[in-house]
Formats: sequence, C-alpha cells, structure tokens
Amino acid sequence: MSLSNNNTQDFYVELIRTRGSNPSLTLQDVLAQIKDGTLEYKAFGLSKQIADTMAEKAFKLRSVGKLGTSISTTDTESINSLRDAEGELIWKKENVNGQEEVHTTLTVQTGLSSVKLGFQHRQSASPENILFTNLSSKTHWFPTWQGIKDASVKDEFGAYKNHGVSGIISPEARIYDESLTTIPFANTEVFPYEYIPYTLTSTFLSPTSGQGIQFRTGQALNVGDILTWEIVNNDTGITVFNSSQALTEAYSIGDMVTFWYSQPAEIHDGVVTVEMKLQRGIGGIHEPFLVSKDIDGRPYDLGSFRGFKGVNLALNEILKVSASQPIYYETTYAVDTTAGEVVLTLNLDADVVAFKLFDNAKKFNVNSCKVVIGTDTYELDKKNKSYQFFKDNGSWCVTEQSIKVVV
Repeated sequence: MSLSNNNTQDFYVELIRTRGSNPSLTLQDVLAQIKDGTLEYKAFGLSKQIADTMAEKAFKLRSVGKLGTSISTTDTESINSLRDAEGELIWKKENVNGQEEVHTTLTVQTGLSSVKLGFQHRQSASPENILFTNLSSKTHWFPTWQGIKDASVKDEFGAYKNHGVSGIISPEARIYDESLTTIPFANTEVFPYEYIPYTLTSTFLSPTSGQGIQFRTGQALNVGDILTWEIVNNDTGITVFNSSQALTEAYSIGDMVTFWYSQPAEIHDGVVTVEMKLQRGIGGIHEPFLVSKDIDGRPYDLGSFRGFKGVNLALNEILKVSASQPIYYETTYAVDTTAGEVVLTLNLDADVVAFKLFDNAKKFNVNSCKVVIGTDTYELDKKNKSYQFFKDNGSWCVTEQSIKVVV
C-alpha cells in the first residue's frame, strides 16, 4: 500500500476554491453533488468515501468564516494600520495598473514549502536546493547554480577565507543516478515487532536526493490522518526539510506504508536528525509516530533515493588571450603568442576540472604557450593544435588534436 497526497490535496484545493467562489454553498450541497456525480471526484482518482471525508474537512470551518477565523471591521482596520518602530506601515495595499497588491518593507519568513503561485506552481526548500514544482505535472524544476560565498568568514588565523577565487562557486548542474534505489536504512527488523517513536540521527556521506521511505506502522491510521517527515541540521539546529502527506487509505498496526515526499530531500553530506509526527486530521495536534524497530533499537525503514553529483558547466565563450594570466574558471582560451610566450597558470583554489585552449595565431611553434598546474608545466609548442585539459581521479590529463584556424 502507498501513501500520496497529490490527488487528495488537489481535490481538497478544488473544494476550497469552490467554497470561495460560492459562499452560500453548504456541506450538504457538496455531499449531494458528490453523490450525483456533479462534483467529479472520480477524475481525481478518489473513492466516494474519501471525497466525502475531504468535503467534511473543507467545510468544517464554515462557522468561523470562509477561510479561517472571522474578525470585525475594527480588528481589520487595526491590523492594516500596524506600524514598525520607525512609524512605517508594516504592510499596505497598493493599486498597481488596476490590480491590488500587498506591499511590505519587512523580510517575509515562510515555511519550507509554502510559496504558491495560484494553483499551478509551488516554490519549496529541499534542503540543499530550491525547487519550483509544477502542480499539474508534479515535476520538480530547478536551475543550474553559481554563487559567491560569505565575504565575512575568517579562517583560524583571522584571515578572510573567501576574498580570493575560493569565494567563487562555478556554474554547476546536477547529474542524478540513472535509477531510483530502495534499500534498508536500518539493521534487521525485530520480530515479533516492537514499536518506537520515529526519531533518529543519520549521517550522510555522499550527496543524496531522497524520494521517499517505507516503514511498518505501530499505530492504526485513518483516511485524512496526516504524517509529517522532518529533517533538522544538527550543526545549526535549523529545520531544513519537511514533507506532510494526507493518507488516502486506512492502515492497521503492522502494515507496511510507503511515504513519498512532496518534494525531494536533497542533502550533500553531514549529520541530521529525522523525526516523523502524526496528526489526526487538519487542525489536530502533532503526536509522536510509532514504527517498528531494528535489532539496534533504531526505527526500521527502507529509503528510496538517487545519488547525484555536481558537474561544472563550461561557459560557451572563446576568450582571446595574448598575455600571461591565471585560469580560474572553465572556458576555451584562444591563445595568441605572436608577441611572445604566454603562460596560463591554473589557480588551484578555483573550482576547475576541465578547460580548452588552441593556437589562435598559428604561432605556437615560434613562441610556445605554457600551462602551469601546481608543480607541473606543460609546454605547448606545436603549430595549429588544440588542447583539452581535464582532471581524472585527481590527476590532470591532456589531449591534443590538429585544427585549422581560418583568419
């Protein structure tokens, strides 16, 4: 059996949207529409029982307002006139090109999976990535990255660490394992089963993109119950990931449950604390969640994941060079040695694993080009040649090929 909130939550959102567009609609009206098929719950892949349960949850707040607790006009005016310590309005409504917008000068703190654009896209943290999820296709998108490190950080001697090339993170893409892997994250499961709260400390030794887990429940679970899986970074104490899922079917004690995360949990390496909590429906309190344990006393589970690696992106650039200079990013160097020898020195602090260069002026046989990598110097003294330098298992290699430069 598996647990996924995609169809259930989509149907729930549709109910909320329906309620908002028709304030006079009652729960009884919706249940009648579900019964006669006017409200097409089957298109979401749901049973009538689940559709009825979601309708009851969506409309149970009717007594306290359309989307939450009702407040008076006076309360609304008080909220809209809140000011900071300098007397500035915390937020205000502005009319921009005929559309109302809420403006604020404050930092907006959200949850880890909380910025939505209508009912189509969601932005979420994951924890070493930022994902943009298409809620229709369920595809998680993210860009390639480059970055600048914190300039204020000092080393153990009091010198600034990131003021040189080591403070630059080169453009990088992620390459994932070809197939999803599912393996036990624990030792042998105890039998007869014994149940403990799901909380554990895990050490990740390599980059991992977690997709979901399987576990044996120690509690009876009902349709509409919500499970939340949470990761806390042990170094910072910050919660870096959580995923909440609403159950679409019931489970008995001892059943195996498959929990697919609402977005991947991507971790480079390090020590984290993982905890799972149970909530008996929307608005219920969070309580520890019980799962079976292994012979070491840890929660027994199986993880589904893909490994990944970062791959530097060479820039689509031909950089013309006629004087000696450092190499600190990956590109193609068009070297002109007409005026004399040119020396290109790799900055060993740079995040460079490959680069190209070629004899742009057909003069390497007259004035050579030298490439310096650490204690090694490569003298390139052949006319009309192109060279590819790349790092393989920690060692630098070079290939050579003939070219024809047409000027």
